Amino acid sequence: MGAVTVVNSTTITVPVTVGASAGLYTHDVIVTNPDGGEGIVNLFTVTAPPTVTATSPNTISQGISETTVTITGTGFESGATVSFNDANITPGAVTFVSPTTLTAPVTVGASATIGSHDVTVSNPDGGTGTGNSVFTIISAPAIP
Repeated sequence: MGAVTVVNSTTITVPVTVGASAGLYTHDVIVTNPDGGEGIVNLFTVTAPPTVTATSPNTISQGISETTVTITGTGFESGATVSFNDANITPGAVTFVSPTTLTAPVTVGASATIGSHDVTVSNPDGGTGTGNSVFTIISAPAIP
């Protein structure tokens, strides 16, 4: 825990680091004033980061634009973003369907790297999760 900053008589801020073994539930926050007065509020909730387990479709050709891809996993939040480990794979606006499903239009550039790619979901609360090698790019079909 870092230094406490008093914003006003009803608000304080403090940086907090949550360890990997922290319980996934709401925790008490105890505030102690310099005069010894104390208050306890049950309002700090620790949540698990999102996980990414699959994409559908999970294989797309180079040079394909705006194919809707469904991302499945756990812990997704409304406002989540999606990214790929190749700048030539570009997601559009993400739609929150449920805590286990997101959709996004995905454009695959002609120079996207052929092979398996990682997909990362970033929640608005800062939690991130990556599905390793859950999305594959194949070469564009030959034009006769």
